[in-house]
Amino acid sequence: MQDEVTTHPDYPALTSFTDTLISGGFQFYALRGDASSINEYDYPLLAHIKKDEQQALLLLNNAKEWEQQKHWTTYWTGIVIFADEGATFNNAANDLQLTKEKRNNFFTTAGLCIIAFFVAGIYYNTASLLAAAFATLSGAGLLISILTLSAELGTQSTIVKQVCGAVSANGCGAILKSNKAKGIWGITPADLSIGWFATQLLLLTGSFFINPAYYLLPAIYWSAMLGLPVAAWSLYTQKIVVKQWCALCLGIVAVLLLQVLIAGVAQPFFIVSTTVIGTFLITGLLVMLAYLPIKSLLKSSIEAVQTKRELARWKKDPSIFNALLQNEPGTDCTPWQGELQLGNANAPLQIMVACNTYCGPCAKAHKKLDKILEDYPDDVSICVRFICVPQNKDDMHTMAVTAILQKANETDNKEKLQQMLADWFNWMDIEKWKAQWQPTDNFNVTRLLVEHHEWMKDAATEGTPTLFINGKKLPNRYSIDDLKVMIPGLAEIFEPVVAYTN
Repeated sequence: MQDEVTTHPDYPALTSFTDTLISGGFQFYALRGDASSINEYDYPLLAHIKKDEQQALLLLNNAKEWEQQKHWTTYWTGIVIFADEGATFNNAANDLQLTKEKRNNFFTTAGLCIIAFFVAGIYYNTASLLAAAFATLSGAGLLISILTLSAELGTQSTIVKQVCGAVSANGCGAILKSNKAKGIWGITPADLSIGWFATQLLLLTGSFFINPAYYLLPAIYWSAMLGLPVAAWSLYTQKIVVKQWCALCLGIVAVLLLQVLIAGVAQPFFIVSTTVIGTFLITGLLVMLAYLPIKSLLKSSIEAVQTKRELARWKKDPSIFNALLQNEPGTDCTPWQGELQLGNANAPLQIMVACNTYCGPCAKAHKKLDKILEDYPDDVSICVRFICVPQNKDDMHTMAVTAILQKANETDNKEKLQQMLADWFNWMDIEKWKAQWQPTDNFNVTRLLVEHHEWMKDAATEGTPTLFINGKKLPNRYSIDDLKVMIPGLAEIFEPVVAYTN
């Protein structure tokens, strides 16, 4: 759902969220009130927050949380959104995103379990609570460093954003992306932090396999002492230079200082040899040589995703779509008597679809058009025209179109008409369809067959389904799925039409 909201042309306006809910068939209520209504609302709900140019939706589970979230609810616009009973959100992209999140959560849990396993192994091998505590801090430091990298790359989670926002008004991301945090030769403080703690964990993992670990532990504890000036530099930079606090940076500082304390207690007298120093430096160099290419690929991937989202946002802009639409070839979509029309005949958005009665893609397109009619009944009119051969009554397409048009003439109920077409495209079996709908031959459809055939030739459709929007062919780079999210905006651009009379 995040992609649908952030690529909406109105993002971050509230309409980007509500239009996404509508497109997913989610039933909800949106109300405007004031503080006197807080105890009367149904919870949980989303409160619309607006501060300067920034907008957000705050989840509140009960009335008490208005006071608990006072630093946010102060900027409440008075608008709340809450779900209708039994409301569900159906969106293929959202389902895919949830699957990815579950997979990421699995790998995160697996990583934490692996770290816990090695911490237990370190304690078992060294019989030292201090070594185990040090390893725990190394794991925590690596985790915070990874979150810091995420903030630097602009992909931090909602929880991290909230934590950073509580410490700094601009959040951790703004600080980590500033010129003061660019580092040297493209290596940022987040990179160094990851390399630092990853090196410690590798050496501690080595101690799991070497018994006793007298050689590796001095190198590990020696490295911890270097954390003292690093912590001091970080605090100075945040307080004096940047003049903003970073919650993630403060977390790393806390880990470094605790490691210094443990190292001082565990081994107060250091025998620092060139071998010990070399062990740490070589391990650290190897870690960075392996890490930096991975980060480069990750950064490129994230930038590609962000570029894709920006292009998707442009693509979903109704004004841009309309400009492209007007450059497309047009065709005469003037409705005729006996038109097979669904939806609101006066709708501002007039969709004409050229179909083949025995076409799989047409069947898929019809299902999507049905969903559009369900979600936007007042904004859309859909007319269906078919391929047929009027001079050949035995042609299977002509036989199918004849039966459909005859049945369409027998009913003025558009819901039944819509279901009739839905059944056809679900089955594409004329005997089964006739058994269900039982069309008669009381109405002569010869004129309509000729009109369908002639229109198909004049429209010069190269394949089916082909859509025309208000007389213009749907641009090739757009699909029905793209069209759906733009309907509210397009309905504002196009004027309602005067309905024809059959």
